[in-house]
Amino acid sequence: DVNNKVWSMQYIQEDGTKRFAKDGRKEGCFHVVGGMEALARAPAIVIGEGYATAATLSETVGFATVAAFDSGNLTAVAKALNSRFPDKPIVIAGDDDQHLLETLGKNPGREKMEQAALAVGGVRLLPIFAPGERETQPRSFTDFNDLATRSTLGREGVRRQVQFAVQSAIDERSTSVQIQEVQSLVQTQARSQGLSPGDEGSRRQRRAVRI
Repeated sequence: DVNNKVWSMQYIQEDGTKRFAKDGRKEGCFHVVGGMEALARAPAIVIGEGYATAATLSETVGFATVAAFDSGNLTAVAKALNSRFPDKPIVIAGDDDQHLLETLGKNPGREKMEQAALAVGGVRLLPIFAPGERETQPRSFTDFNDLATRSTLGREGVRRQVQFAVQSAIDERSTSVQIQEVQSLVQTQARSQGLSPGDEGSRRQRRAVRI
């Protein structure tokens, strides 16, 4: 959890079957590729569903990333980490489960990714594959690990898609913080001069700072 306490384990068998420890807690818990100390130093919180996806994302961005384990846990994990690291931008790298539209009538990976991003004001991110790949093997092309290991776009495709989105989120948050600092400075200066936010002198200060 956000306090670095271990609540459960996930076992992945040779055939790919995944099981959690009996009676273990999963909601709001996660695995950090790189560890919590590295995550605290990361410029952004990048969250994927499974471990393989998170590992691929970590290799791509060059800092610690998070595995939420499944789409249903994305929102709880995003909220927990947003509370723990409120100054960091959050990127939700979801699975694109288009193959489930035929059987379930919905795309849970996309839907849960959008819900998680909306809950924390985060950035939405889905993998884009080469033309025809998803159509021929829909179950094999869903996440960023598939993009790295199965797509003809490979790891370069992951780099192109992920690095730009993550850097944009970091830059946007940095700009937002700078604006907030300027606004706070103007308000402090206005109060020290006995001006209210609506005074002309205060408005001139804000205009001057913006320029």
